[in-house]
Amino acid sequence: MTIKIRFLLLSALMLSLMGGFIPDSAATHISKPVLKEYKVEYDLGEKIVLVGWVEYDDQPTSDVLLNVKVFQPEGVELLERSIVSDERGYFRIELETENLSPGNYRIVVTSHCREVHRSICNYRNEALTIRLKQ
Repeated sequence: MTIKIRFLLLSALMLSLMGGFIPDSAATHISKPVLKEYKVEYDLGEKIVLVGWVEYDDQPTSDVLLNVKVFQPEGVELLERSIVSDERGYFRIELETENLSPGNYRIVVTSHCREVHRSICNYRNEALTIRLKQ
């Protein structure tokens, strides 16, 4: 085998081995919703208000698309809504309860990242169970 071919093969082998040692060589954007203010028990007819922020690199992040899903006590999806974090990175969710039945409702808030990072997004969520009482 000639020296050039040997050098090329050895170089290719070294590069492929080095790629295996680089952690997270595929880029990802990891933002997550953080619920800041909430209570977990509401009376029927009372408005549910959830306030939080989107964390990215330990800082609030603006313009992040969030998906909010509410599940009925039986696990059936009741509603789905999209919101965007404001210029300070905060969000607010208000949900009406007047036409609901008593029980435990699960709310899941999922971060879909900023538009520019959508292709490398690592969809993280925060879930909360709310109890509606008579």
